[in-house]
Amino acid sequence: MSKNIYKARFGPVQVIFFTTAVLFAIRLFYIQVVDTKYISLARSNAIKEQDVYPTRGLIFDRNGKLIVYNQPIYDIMVVPRQIKGADTLKLCSLLNIPAEEFSDRMAKAKKYSYFKASVFAKQVSLEDYTRFQEYLYLFPGFYGQARSIRKYPYPVGAVILGDIGEVSEKQINSSNGYFRPGDYVGKNGIEQIYEKELGGVRGKKYVFVDVHNRVQGSFSKGEYDTLAVSGKNLISTLDIDLQIYGEELMKNKKGSIVAIEPATGQILAMISSPGYDPNLLCGAIRGSNFKQLLKDPLKPLFNRPIMATYPPGSTFKTLVGLIALDLGVQEVNYTVPCNGMYFFSGLALHCSHHHPTATNIQYALNQSCNPYFWQTFRNSIERQSGKTSDSYLKWQRYCNSFGLGNKTGVDLPGEVKGNIPSVKYYNKIYGENRWGTSTIISLGVGQGEILVSPLQLANMYAAVANHGYYYTPHLVKKFINVDKRAEEAF
Repeated sequence: MSKNIYKARFGPVQVIFFTTAVLFAIRLFYIQVVDTKYISLARSNAIKEQDVYPTRGLIFDRNGKLIVYNQPIYDIMVVPRQIKGADTLKLCSLLNIPAEEFSDRMAKAKKYSYFKASVFAKQVSLEDYTRFQEYLYLFPGFYGQARSIRKYPYPVGAVILGDIGEVSEKQINSSNGYFRPGDYVGKNGIEQIYEKELGGVRGKKYVFVDVHNRVQGSFSKGEYDTLAVSGKNLISTLDIDLQIYGEELMKNKKGSIVAIEPATGQILAMISSPGYDPNLLCGAIRGSNFKQLLKDPLKPLFNRPIMATYPPGSTFKTLVGLIALDLGVQEVNYTVPCNGMYFFSGLALHCSHHHPTATNIQYALNQSCNPYFWQTFRNSIERQSGKTSDSYLKWQRYCNSFGLGNKTGVDLPGEVKGNIPSVKYYNKIYGENRWGTSTIISLGVGQGEILVSPLQLANMYAAVANHGYYYTPHLVKKFINVDKRAEEAF
């Protein structure tokens, strides 16, 4: 009885094993005979996989002037397992590399992978690359890879435009295998924020090489190649002539200039001074120049328009007056006598200069009268019902609504939010309900704990020009595909 059961089970098992064997045989036949891709790829000495790097998108100013373009360079790649009898001394001589560096570079390549290509010498000049190509047969495992670097026809706007540099290990690890050592990405400014749009998508190419490692032609007529997708061209909001003029004005000065078009929020110029020529961070000289700029005590790499904060001083008085008017705590023709002094809660505060009494807010702004705006700030806090902290919180929110104390959202990395001090801050410093307008009176003239960036201040006045609203300040108007003529975009 049991033998019959085993016989009954044995039949289906035989069928399963037979079917599986047939399927494996068919697949093996397909791989080895029908699909030549696998036959050829198995001949690793004859087929080479090469990256096809996309053309990075160009950058134009608002009037169609080209302000960032590409210049071709070459990287020398190496696949460690393919190196057999390479003339290393000759290679180092051709590429102007100290012979003692060869071992270190090879160790780095092997650490990355024995089987995958990595950069041995980056950003080689056309002259050196041409010499290298002539003797390529002496260097099995090495080949050239065309790349490009950025060039800037106008030596301005460095921290705004940004630059490109080699990917970091962190970027490689977080890219799901897309980035590899030696790849280049935007490292700052517009280049970093819009890397996805400007960078494009890398392609692949399979080529035949001979025993001397020279390319003999495309594998399988390019059937397995993938095309690189070029990055999009970027139309910026900058007026490059205005940028040049602004940087000329700030020469030998420390500070910044921001020009915004209130009707659109477009940034026409953004100057950070002292600055530097963006061409200093292009090509093989990038590393050494970056170190020098980083050590410079004048901090040319510091993007002052969005990273530096200052007490706004008298420029803040316009907002102090607008808040008071909107709260209804005083009228336009509100008068504050000014004889050079302002006495308040035992304090004797000085006006900056002598002038006739300010009989309205316009004249007070014209004369930048400190007593007028100390009193106006007091009115905004003391003439509201409720606790001082509640009145101040409402005043603080007015400031926030004009873009102060918060990031504006500009399309640049590294923006800081500045500071409009909070109720919580004053409670911590002075104790809850133990502070009032006499404690924080300096806010009325833009002093004390208030800090704003130059961009925030320019944006605040854009809101004033727009009668109370603003557009997020930005540096990009639009993107266009590379196959579209740039002139059509303006």
